[in-house]
Amino acid sequence: MQYARVLVADDNKCVHEKIRVFLAGWNIEIMEALDGREAIDLVESSDPDIVLMAVRMEGMDGLKATRAIRSGNNRKAKKLPIIAMAEKGEFDYHKRILEAGMNECLNKPIKASQLLDMFNKWIPLNWKPGLYRSDLEMTEYQFDSQKSRQIPDELPGVSFKTTLNNLGGDLKLYLEL
Repeated sequence: MQYARVLVADDNKCVHEKIRVFLAGWNIEIMEALDGREAIDLVESSDPDIVLMAVRMEGMDGLKATRAIRSGNNRKAKKLPIIAMAEKGEFDYHKRILEAGMNECLNKPIKASQLLDMFNKWIPLNWKPGLYRSDLEMTEYQFDSQKSRQIPDELPGVSFKTTLNNLGGDLKLYLEL
């Protein structure tokens, strides 16, 4: 089975960590860049299948980096799916995102189900995730019966189902939190 190669470009290390957690167990190799310049270099040297690019970053932002990737000599990079990552309130960027050459935009905070949808849409069909965790409903999760009895359905202000889905179905991480 082949691995998809995903480049995550964001100056916020928490975003990198969250995406790593979501994609754990999937057939995905993750490359990380902390600014647009690093992203450009990794696109040239690592041949990713898709790029998740923050719109706003310190140094070179995602819009400038995308323009540079699209205008470079790498023919494959001209068609490389580049997905913007922006805060919900940043949708005044939508026109600028498309003009820069980005293909779509994910709202932050990003959810595992959004990533799976984006990958299924943009990455060639030769990859399959190891587990479609984010699409599963709670009733489909197979838990150790003793552990599942220890987990309440709801805590004040916390929905178990929603939180677990946001963590990509990672029960171990949920229990750690």
